[in-house]
Amino acid sequence: MAEFSYLRPLITEHFIFDFPAHFSIKQISDFTQGNYDEVTEKSNLLMQEIMSGEICHWYIEEKNSNQIIGAVSYNFANTQLVVKLDESLDQRFLSEIAQRIAQICYTNLKLTTFSINPDANVLICHELETYYNMVNKKFTLK
Repeated sequence: MAEFSYLRPLITEHFIFDFPAHFSIKQISDFTQGNYDEVTEKSNLLMQEIMSGEICHWYIEEKNSNQIIGAVSYNFANTQLVVKLDESLDQRFLSEIAQRIAQICYTNLKLTTFSINPDANVLICHELETYYNMVNKKFTLK
């Protein structure tokens, strides 16, 4: 965890990416639509995985509303990137988020290959592939 502690908070024009510990259980529950006990248990497990260096996980908070509108998680063991976003986000916001995710993956995590969850937003996948192909001709999205 100490290795990646500098990766929080990550700030863009409209959003803040931060680790789960930054958010209240109510905020996380509102985003995940889970009950308080489930969210508390999952949040504790998530923080244990982050602290042990198994994963990096950020919730994405919209600056104006202070609401969580998405989550990004990278599992180092299976090289799986999971991106979950509010379906109602405007395309320019999706692009802003996608560009930050691409920077995290390439610049900070130094990933050369990874897979992304099959239900990820198409624009997110396209932005990741475009960014990676510009800077790393050997990259392929699994």
